[in-house]
Amino acid sequence: MFPIFLSLPGRTVVVVGGGRVGGRRARAAAAAGAAVRVVDPAPPAGASVIDGITWVPEAYQPDHLAGAALVFASAPAAVNARVVADAKARNVLVCDAAEPDRGDFTLPAVGRRGELVVAVGTNGAAPALARRVRDQMLAGVDDSFVAWVGILHELRSVLRNSVLDPAVRAALLTEFSSDEWLDRVRADAPAARAAMGDRVRASASSLPPGV
Repeated sequence: MFPIFLSLPGRTVVVVGGGRVGGRRARAAAAAGAAVRVVDPAPPAGASVIDGITWVPEAYQPDHLAGAALVFASAPAAVNARVVADAKARNVLVCDAAEPDRGDFTLPAVGRRGELVVAVGTNGAAPALARRVRDQMLAGVDDSFVAWVGILHELRSVLRNSVLDPAVRAALLTEFSSDEWLDRVRADAPAARAAMGDRVRASASSLPPGV
């Protein structure tokens, strides 16, 4: 398995089967910015567009995958098999909720605190263990740690636009990711943020050698 964090805004995600599992995956994809289409012959009462999710109240057909960048098969096993085959024929990545080995990818156990995202997987072998490890990791994340990650997220775009030398940018990000800066955030987050900003401004005129 090759782990990635995938950007979904502007992409279409199709979920076949809108039950508990399919609904959860549809909501997660919508929260990530995807245009989500759920195909289910028995959608929730009155469903049309809910929380940015478009419900298609029809039995699955291959044409339902038109335009999909990502597909989740969360229907009965026989339908899932068809969805997987049709998605692969279109060279679209597909996840089979019932038979992980049949699809192209599995989903990790995910936890979020601010800009920090923790994802743990076991290649589908033990989802409960993945959730346990995720919870153990997040248990060690306090509010100061979350604030620190938020500051780093904010400064990254500033660095990209103001520090032209990639080596200097990398060095600053490495420095800001050290325990020393976490301790400074814990002691006084606004002061630490201001000090990081001063360091960035001091390097803002840095150019690659020879430029």
